[in-house]
Order: sequence, then C-alpha cells, then structure tokens
Amino acid sequence: MQDDFISTAVQSPLHRVLSRYIKAALAGSLALAILPAAHADTTIDFNNLAGAVMYHGETSYVNNGFYIENFSNSGDAQAGDYVGMIVDDGASQCAQSLQCPIVNTPYLAAVNDSVMYARRDQDHQSFLIKSFQAAFLGPVDPTNPSVTGLLKIQASGASGTQTATFNLGGPGANGFEFANYSTSGAFSTTLFSEFYVYGYACNAGGSCTAFNSDRGQFAIDNILTSAVSAVPEPSSWMMLGAGLLGLAAAARRRKA
Repeated sequence: MQDDFISTAVQSPLHRVLSRYIKAALAGSLALAILPAAHADTTIDFNNLAGAVMYHGETSYVNNGFYIENFSNSGDAQAGDYVGMIVDDGASQCAQSLQCPIVNTPYLAAVNDSVMYARRDQDHQSFLIKSFQAAFLGPVDPTNPSVTGLLKIQASGASGTQTATFNLGGPGANGFEFANYSTSGAFSTTLFSEFYVYGYACNAGGSCTAFNSDRGQFAIDNILTSAVSAVPEPSSWMMLGAGLLGLAAAARRRKA
C-alpha cells in the first residue's frame, strides 16, 4: 500500500521521521482550520471611575480595556455640556433632579439625552455583547408608566450594524432599580468592534421619543462582553508542512 506522500517501500529512517512530522503538521493545520475562536470575557463595570464626570467633547475614560465616552446627540451641543457621570452614591448625587438606583458599586448615568460610546481601547479586538444591567433615570412620579423608557444598543462590526431594544421598567418601592438584561438572536452572536447606548423616554400612552426632551436618561452597569482572542494561523502550519515535504523530496532524490 502506498503512502500519500512517500513510498513505504523505499523509506529510510529519515523518510520515516519526515513522514511523521509531515502528518503531524498537516493534521495540526486541519485541526486549527476547524478550531473555534477563543473568547475571553470582560465586564465593563466602571469600578475604577468612581465619581468621574462626563462632558460633551471633553472627557473620556478607559475601563477594563474599553475606551468610553458620553456625548450629546443634540445639534446645538457645545463642548463642556454635562452628559453624565460615574455614580458611586446614588442617594446624594441624583437626589436634586433624578432618582438613581442605590447600589454598592459605581455605574454610568447618562443624562440629557446623551449617548454612551465604547470600543476596545488598544487591541481593537472584535467582541460579543452578552448581558448588562440597566435602569431608567428620572423623577419618581405616580404617573410613570410600567415601561418608562427604552434602552437601545447600536453596535457595528465587519458584518454591519445591528440594533437591540430593551424595555426599562417604572419605579418600584425603592424607586428606579437595576434589572438584568441578556442579548439574544443574531445580536448575541455577532462580533462587533464598537457600540453606542442611548435611551428613550416613554409616556403613559406608550409613545417613546429620544433626543428631543432631555428625558432619555439611563443608568447602565456590568456590560459583559466576550472578546475574540487570536489563535495561530493555519497557514503557518501549512507552510511548515510544505517545507517538510520539500525536505522529504530532496532526501528521496539523494537516496536514488
């Protein structure tokens, strides 16, 4: 029976060694070709940014490998407009105009119809968006509807842009509180390179609007992402295999 590359009838010890290496290299390249990309989870938790204030066009931050900024989407926006902050004491920081969730860890509060923007800071890896916590920000009012606002995430990458929408509930016994959200469908399995988060304010009639009232405000925390880690290129294994084949051919010619 003939070997695919080298005749077993004339194999020298060198041929046999080369044959084993060639098979290993080609098997390795095939395995890498079908190997799924490795993922590493990273959570945007804002914990290193406690108390930081955000101004349109002036401030940005890095948290757990992500570049983050808030900006105004108003056509009249001016550099220095207040667009949010990293809340670490919701009881005092929001009491004058808003009711903020009261929790033990920092989170981002986006106000005045602002937009949160995020991308990987240095490695620019693509990533999945898997889950997050969010709440509406606003005055506690008995007329607040059960869906007080909407949260939208617009994310883009090599495959295009997708938008996911999530309902933000009204205040409970303790005011506005965080709820847990998970992405689903195509959005949850698409690799993105950047994303925007913005809010809509809804009235009792179910009409929701954004960027026209300074009421599309939200709090967000613990955005769980999964970045794609680099894996060895299958082409490098194929090049190794090709080189070994060349050595085997040269050795066979010398044997002849």
